[in-house]
Order: sequence, then C-alpha cells, then structure tokens
Amino acid sequence: MLLIFIHATTPLKTVQKKLHNIGFTPRVFKKASKDKKSKGVDIALATDVLSNAYNDNFDVVVLVAGDGDYKPLVEEIKHLGKVVYLNFFLEKKNGLSEELCLTSDRYFDFSKPFIQGWQAHYPA
Repeated sequence: MLLIFIHATTPLKTVQKKLHNIGFTPRVFKKASKDKKSKGVDIALATDVLSNAYNDNFDVVVLVAGDGDYKPLVEEIKHLGKVVYLNFFLEKKNGLSEELCLTSDRYFDFSKPFIQGWQAHYPA
C-alpha cells in the first residue's frame, strides 16, 4: 500500500480525483485561506501519517513538501521501518529544506515534470 500525503494549493477535488483515478487513497490537506498559518494542516498531516505508520498501513510514504518542520516526522516514519520519498521543487528559494531532503530516503525534484505538465495543460 502506498499513501501519498500532499501539502498543496491545487484545488482539493482535482488532487483527490487524480490520485483516486490512479488507485491511491488520497489524504489531502488544504489551508482554509492564504492568511492562515498552516500549523493545523501540518499537525493533521503528521498525525495521519504517524497513525498509519504505527498501524502498518503502508510501506512507502510520498511526501510532497519542502518545509524543514517535517524533518522529525520523516525521522519517526523511518524509525518505524518505512520508506520516505520526498518530492518538491529543487531550488532552495522555493522552500526546500536541505535537512529534510537529506533525511528522506530518496528525493525527487519535480520542477521539470511540473513545468512540462503545466505547459502541456496551459499552452502559451
């Protein structure tokens, strides 16, 4: 079983449908507004991931995030014997924490696929 946890600004229904269509059980978290802090989202995501890890509901988690605040979460998930793949934009200016990147089992830069997908969906 593979669970994907995404901290994204993409419309919630869009993310859920795309993940469901390729066979995943989406757990998507979205901030209520741009002005609100995301700590509640971070805590909800961490609680859900840890609960599923402790219950042995997955072997691999794919985290789409760059915030260094997730480092302790990644460490705990790995301590439980799970594999953590991190996906984010490579450049530090986009918010990627080097410590988070180094803590994960594997990092995937999705800058290029994101740009290609965007350009395919929204041609110039």
